[in-house]
Amino acid sequence: MSSDTCDNLVEIGVIGRAHGVRGEMRVFLHNECSDLFHQSPQSLLFEHGGTLTPHKIEQVRQGTKYHVIAVAGIHTREQADRMKGARLLFPRDELPQTEPDEFYVHDLLGIEAWEQGTLLGKITSSRPQGENEVITIKGIDFELDVPLVHEYVAEIDLDSRRIVLQGTDNLPRTKISRGRKGAMRV
Repeated sequence: MSSDTCDNLVEIGVIGRAHGVRGEMRVFLHNECSDLFHQSPQSLLFEHGGTLTPHKIEQVRQGTKYHVIAVAGIHTREQADRMKGARLLFPRDELPQTEPDEFYVHDLLGIEAWEQGTLLGKITSSRPQGENEVITIKGIDFELDVPLVHEYVAEIDLDSRRIVLQGTDNLPRTKISRGRKGAMRV
């Protein structure tokens, strides 16, 4: 994969286990409310084991907490099971345009998180939790989960690749132990 290719792609979800015996797969979108599948994507890129492969979508159904998709060339449960864990990628330029005060959460990944002039670390992941998105910041010796709400977020500057936080002292930090497996809450 070239870096230009990767920079133009946004991860929108991940493949779960097979659904039935005809090669259908469960898809867990990072934004459960997304209507991207219903807007018209004819194909998606799957990233599995470091390899990008395009797959033509033949059918999409809404499940309870996931979508069920059928793609060309995958017709058995065994084929579908081999795709479990694949990341679903979509070209950024084909995503709906955001409003001036909106952004895609994917754009926060890798940016620096600061609080009171101190670098806390970089944003490594995000996940929906209830009504809010929660970002994970990895520092030198801890991880910190921060809800993306005004109480904790003072500023997001995507051009400078930085987020300024406030009041995170009351949020638990997970200590990253060196030389031991696992992590400890502090």
